[in-house]
Amino acid sequence: MEEDRFLDPSALSMLSRVMAQHCDSHGIAQPEARESVALSVLAFYRAGVRGQRDLLRLLEEQDRPHGMDKPPPVKAIRSPA
Repeated sequence: MEEDRFLDPSALSMLSRVMAQHCDSHGIAQPEARESVALSVLAFYRAGVRGQRDLLRLLEEQDRPHGMDKPPPVKAIRSPA
């Protein structure tokens, strides 16, 4: 479809913000790594994910190691008696 090949300026701007926010918050500076994030953002968008929060959440889930749905529990530190 012809309309799938082009993004309107507002969508492109939002996708750019999502990519920049994710890269900045994770210290991703290498051009190849940033390009990989951009491709993921675009793939999620083309799959129908349109919200900025949803895109950021999916990027976080993609970066999380498998089996890490929740952060590990914090163990209490006890001082010696």
